[in-house]
Amino acid sequence: MSAALLSSSAQLGRLARHELALSFRSLLAWSLPTGALLAMTLSMQKSMSERGSAFEQKIAAMPREMLLAFGLDRPNLTEPVGYLAANASLYTIVGALYAALLGATLATREATTRTGEMLFTQPLARSTSVAAKSIVGLGCVAGFNVVMLLSAALAYGGAGVAVARKGAFVSVFAGSSLIHCALFALSLALSVSLAQPRSAASKATALAFGLYGLAVVARASDKLRPLARLSPFSYADAGDVAANGALPLRALALAPLIVVLALVARVRFARRDIDA
Repeated sequence: MSAALLSSSAQLGRLARHELALSFRSLLAWSLPTGALLAMTLSMQKSMSERGSAFEQKIAAMPREMLLAFGLDRPNLTEPVGYLAANASLYTIVGALYAALLGATLATREATTRTGEMLFTQPLARSTSVAAKSIVGLGCVAGFNVVMLLSAALAYGGAGVAVARKGAFVSVFAGSSLIHCALFALSLALSVSLAQPRSAASKATALAFGLYGLAVVARASDKLRPLARLSPFSYADAGDVAANGALPLRALALAPLIVVLALVARVRFARRDIDA
């Protein structure tokens, strides 16, 4: 039993390292430019949050529905965490797209490159294969948000902006990480459930934008507010985190969702035919 467990763990580790090597460049390509854009935006916090600034005037001129839709009705823009929350969509949307595409392609990479036979004929359980891919994918998605956190911290530090509410600051990125991990797991489960996995990327992209749009519409309309429960973006909204100083309790519901979707992906991947 112990020998078999050690062998399985060794196989899992080898495959995880292999998948990480393949995915690392993609992580850098998505995270570094996004982090630079976020840092540039946050470095202007002092001038943009001043009374009578162009940014404040632009916010004041927006219709109430638009402020509600993009979560600009709650954050205090003169405060660093509030300003971060007001600009969180800069990296939240990009991270969602990255997570969705990673989830859609990670488990079906062999189908896309027509090397499925090579993977499935190796002395490696399919459950181990999808477990390694899931671990690497979730790690990359979390890594994206770590880069965003470091970029924001460096930007505020370089601009001389003191962040008093450090717990809320970190919680904004913890929330976006949960959202992105949920989208990754959802796209992963979707990709291994499709008859034609090569179409998973386009479907996952549409899913990410659709769920984001659903959250935006639900925030803007009282009648559509119940639909917010269908979108992971509504469970850890940056504006809520900035207003409350911590993650809302509903954000914790994303954790079991991620686990369930990963298990679904494992079962579906173990049953799928070879795509070669």
